[in-house]
Amino acid sequence: MGVFLQESKDYSETKILALITIISIVLTVIFFLLMRPIESELTAQTLFGVIDLEFAWNAEQIDNIFTAWGDEFILKEINAVILDFGFLMVYSLSLAGITLILTKSGVFKSWTTFGYYFTLFPFFAAGFDAVENINLLLMLSSPSSFPSFAPLVASICATIKFGLIIATILFWVIGLVYSAIKRIL
Repeated sequence: MGVFLQESKDYSETKILALITIISIVLTVIFFLLMRPIESELTAQTLFGVIDLEFAWNAEQIDNIFTAWGDEFILKEINAVILDFGFLMVYSLSLAGITLILTKSGVFKSWTTFGYYFTLFPFFAAGFDAVENINLLLMLSSPSSFPSFAPLVASICATIKFGLIIATILFWVIGLVYSAIKRIL
């Protein structure tokens, strides 16, 4: 009886994990589609997009971007950054959910312990994304007198954020390739 209860508990946890992951993936796509037109308009009209803003590194480059954007696009980017706070919550759940599902499935074999650690990476990425967004909003809301630290902090956070996301996805790919090779051999 105890084994049956444990198996049914594991099954329901797996179903809940899968459901949360699927919902977060759908919401990630929706947020992406909501933000994409703003990015497309920015890059089409000014050649500067949000990635340029995230990786500006210094006040001089921020000034170049803001000059190209003007007040209208700065306001649109403020809206996009506000949307990004929702996006970072759902993309982190998506990436963590996928990592946890792959880890719990046993796909990674001897890498299972690493998988549980990598499940945390998307949440750390979201934390850095939030700090990045706060600094972007500091700059966007006061384009002519933003704090001098904001471009550097935003760029450092963006670098770490993307590094953690890329590391998570590389873990999936390397883990899946490793598992496939182990099965063949």
